[in-house]
Amino acid sequence: MPLKVLSSDDWFEIALVKQTTASISFQWTFRNPLDVPYDLFKVEKCYSVKRDQWEMVYWGTGTTLTVRCLEQNLCYSFRASVLHQPTDGADFQYAYQSPIFKACTLPNVPSTMGLYRAVKKSQPGLVRRLLHARPELVNVPVHGETFLYLAVRSGNLDLVNVLLDGGANIDLGVPDTRVTPLHLAVYRRNLALVRHLIEKGANVQAQNCVGMTIGHYAIDTDDLAMVKYVLAQGISQEARDRCQWTLIFRAIYMRASIEIVRHLLERKCRLKVKDRLRLTPLYYAQMDGREGILRLLRRRLKI
Repeated sequence: MPLKVLSSDDWFEIALVKQTTASISFQWTFRNPLDVPYDLFKVEKCYSVKRDQWEMVYWGTGTTLTVRCLEQNLCYSFRASVLHQPTDGADFQYAYQSPIFKACTLPNVPSTMGLYRAVKKSQPGLVRRLLHARPELVNVPVHGETFLYLAVRSGNLDLVNVLLDGGANIDLGVPDTRVTPLHLAVYRRNLALVRHLIEKGANVQAQNCVGMTIGHYAIDTDDLAMVKYVLAQGISQEARDRCQWTLIFRAIYMRASIEIVRHLLERKCRLKVKDRLRLTPLYYAQMDGREGILRLLRRRLKI
């Protein structure tokens, strides 16, 4: 079986030899001779290149390496260097450094973190296998969020379907705040995913811990198409959150477009209402100061 090439350029080729749940083995060869002699190889690993925290895992003359004591189902970054020591005994100097290459450990017996990493890496096939082995993990929150919520954030429809087929609670997203996957899909303006979740039976009337519905989230997107679609699902534009704000309150306060405000007015939203502070939508419009919004409200109120 041919080895998988992890990195290759004009001088150096690195190939994957073996993966286990806790180790990665690879080997390197020269494709062309270097212009200068060399004495040693140095290999470094890093979990996140962005953090630039490289750790040396090898220093020697061999061309095959097994890096051990790694986390299961995790992707690591590596880089290999060729070192040369001058004849005068000075410090080693770099003769060559490979591009950064990546290799992953294999998943172990299905665990919460193994499933979490598979979801984060958008691996629907692996997620399906892990859930087949341990279906009870499907609704376990990690860092306060369910796997379905993470899948919706990634926008991967295949991953969402795998989790739903595996028994994921379609209305469970962030249990502490009662934010649902549908709330998140609306907020991220993913209309295709919003439609899909609603078709799969998501509760369109769900409210988060401060009483916001998907109607309030749609207003926050400032996306007229999303607002129209959400309201067409039977969402009341008079639904109130903890501040006693209906959708028209939120649209004005969040400086939604005049098209969204006009659409709410065309749907006969109530303007003679007050929030928890006994203030009206007109008051917030006057604070906002947009003349177009004020004209629309005054025309509707006939003042």
